[in-house]
Amino acid sequence: KHPIIVIPGAGGSRAYARLKNDSHASRSQLWLNVEDFILPKRLTELFQLRFDRELNKSYDNENYEITFPGWGDTYSVEYLDGRQHLFGLYFRTLVSALVKDPFFKRNSTVRAAPYDFRRTLDENQWFEQSLRQLVEDTYNGSGFSRVILVAHSLGSLYAHSFLQMQTPRWKRKYIKAYFAVSSPLGGTVKAFKMSASGEIGCTSLWFIGRNSLIHYVEDLIQYGDLFSCTNVI
Repeated sequence: KHPIIVIPGAGGSRAYARLKNDSHASRSQLWLNVEDFILPKRLTELFQLRFDRELNKSYDNENYEITFPGWGDTYSVEYLDGRQHLFGLYFRTLVSALVKDPFFKRNSTVRAAPYDFRRTLDENQWFEQSLRQLVEDTYNGSGFSRVILVAHSLGSLYAHSFLQMQTPRWKRKYIKAYFAVSSPLGGTVKAFKMSASGEIGCTSLWFIGRNSLIHYVEDLIQYGDLFSCTNVI
């Protein structure tokens, strides 16, 4: 048996916001929070990236610290909503099925690699080294059993790029297999449809008004980052 590391897709990691320069401020969940879809102004103001075209770099809201917690653990990708509502269900079914086997244990032999999915890989440069370390730690902690990478959607681009950066020797030692689920390795038209019409194809959010979704998509999308993610890495 082999340990598994899950790499989520776009929108597949929890995000939290905390007001800067306030020692008493607590963090609040920003993604995924259904209340922010119904009234999306807070989400778009806090979650939207500001892009500097001269430096070719994006920035968060200067007044807030945005974090994506749970590196190595699965809680932030099992349910995207901390209140564990059905509409926030993501990798919960897979993880729950795996841990029925005594070999698989959360944060040990079943792990996850959440990341800031708003940014392209060149802005998440920490990801390659962190995932490499996570793979090696998981390999060592599971009795030197090679690791299986399971990546979904945008996560497949991250995983594909990560594997290209590793040497054949390293991959032979640490990687058993790589599964790309719904991977846009050949590109995707959904990003363009989403930016043009607000269509996100999320049937679990049927109760949210279309106008709210369009407002959210129009305000949140950063075109340079979004379209660069559709390319093959």
